[in-house]
Amino acid sequence: MKIISAKKIVFYFSLLAILVATGCSKDEEKILTPVLTTLAPTDITSSSAIAGGNVTADGGAGITAKGVVYGKNPNPDLSGSFMVFENNTLGTFNQTITGLDMNTTYYVRAYATNSQGTEYGNEVSFKTLALSSYFIYEGNSYELDKGFIESYGQYNENPATYNLDLILASPDINFSDEEPSGIGHVLGFEMFSSSMTDLVLGTYSYDMLATYNANTFSFGITLIDFNLETGSGGQQMEIEGGTVKIEKSGQTYEITIDCTLDNGKKVIGYYKNSLIFIADPGKSTKALKIN
Repeated sequence: MKIISAKKIVFYFSLLAILVATGCSKDEEKILTPVLTTLAPTDITSSSAIAGGNVTADGGAGITAKGVVYGKNPNPDLSGSFMVFENNTLGTFNQTITGLDMNTTYYVRAYATNSQGTEYGNEVSFKTLALSSYFIYEGNSYELDKGFIESYGQYNENPATYNLDLILASPDINFSDEEPSGIGHVLGFEMFSSSMTDLVLGTYSYDMLATYNANTFSFGITLIDFNLETGSGGQQMEIEGGTVKIEKSGQTYEITIDCTLDNGKKVIGYYKNSLIFIADPGKSTKALKIN
């Protein structure tokens, strides 16, 4: 009978302990792909949307990349269009997808990558707007199709500035020689321009001090489901911050709105159409005089 020395017994047990410990460690450190879900897109326009996801677990290894994939066909992946989010931490994230086609259905999935591979969240879909002019409040889009510049004369002398109110309205708002009518949506701004007859191109910033300087606006209002005949109804919110960018090609204005309301929420919008200049505002638009 072969006798095993005490020294060898100690060695065998030590080796066994190492193997067991190593095996347990490997089980405990097994790396999985990330766990995540896709968030429902918001702020959908004719050419953009905000999409994102929620990464709830990294699979045991750090996230090396995350973002959203999107396309016109189901099951988009990283072989197609995608956007990368800069922060690789756990939790929710969102980002703006731009350059989309108007009136088109898109499919989107969030993705996250670690050393084990890439995992995709559930698929969601959305359809871009068939509108060229609109504003967005709380994720809902409201159509705009007509606009006016109302002249209320000179305010500052040196340098000279002029009050030209900008009024943008939805299709169901009507104007005539009589009182305006309709229940719809309006964006209005008390703008100040260095021109007496037009809004000088550029970015107009909200001026809480009401200095009436050029390229500022001192007041603004957002009306949703507003009754012009009664001057009431719906939601009425004052604009208390932000910018209105005016561009123009021929007789077509391009107006980009990015403003903050008195309730702390945002209103963003885009208008591409002509504007009717009114040198002497009368009854037809007096219900929309905003200052």
